[in-house]
Amino acid sequence: KVGNTVTATKMLKALLPGVVITSKRNAPIQTSLYNAGLVANEKYSLQSEVEKITSDQLMPGSSYTSGIFYSQRTAIETFDEFKYFTGVTKIHDSFFQYFSNMRSITLPQTITEIGNAAFRGCESLTEIFIPSSVTAISKTQYNNAFDECHDLDINVSDANVTYSSYNGVLYNKSKSSVLLCANDNKRPACTIYTGTTTIAVGAFQDCKYLT
Repeated sequence: KVGNTVTATKMLKALLPGVVITSKRNAPIQTSLYNAGLVANEKYSLQSEVEKITSDQLMPGSSYTSGIFYSQRTAIETFDEFKYFTGVTKIHDSFFQYFSNMRSITLPQTITEIGNAAFRGCESLTEIFIPSSVTAISKTQYNNAFDECHDLDINVSDANVTYSSYNGVLYNKSKSSVLLCANDNKRPACTIYTGTTTIAVGAFQDCKYLT
């Protein structure tokens, strides 16, 4: 969905078999893919074309210019196209940085790593689901994958062997350690899971409303 323009994927596939992205369905994404030379047609991407896109091709040219979607970043409201890409295992550093109007994203089971500041400044993103495949989410003393995501709840698949979540907060698998709270706008309080014994460095670094 971009603005008020929506085209149902099932309807599109019925009309044009093999077409998975169109300028009507998600124009900024299609335009960016075309401009990056990753698809052959300005309006349509064939399934065979997007299946050639790999994790390396989706990595940003600069950590400050946010990948192939940079020029269209504020226009993108949803991103579920990962399901069409094969071989994408990492969301690279700063890849979705300041996609300020993106409200939803669907991560595929192929993703194993989320890079530093990958979703920095995605202030419209209110929830992200971490699939069971993810084994590394970047976090340092001073920044993390979800910097400046002011209303974000992180929910982790029960099948994930590395991470878990509780009330939208990221924990290690056993919940013995709270790793990250990325929701600082509407959290005057945070109830920590019973049995948690440690709080990781920087876990609440952006939570200025906690009292």
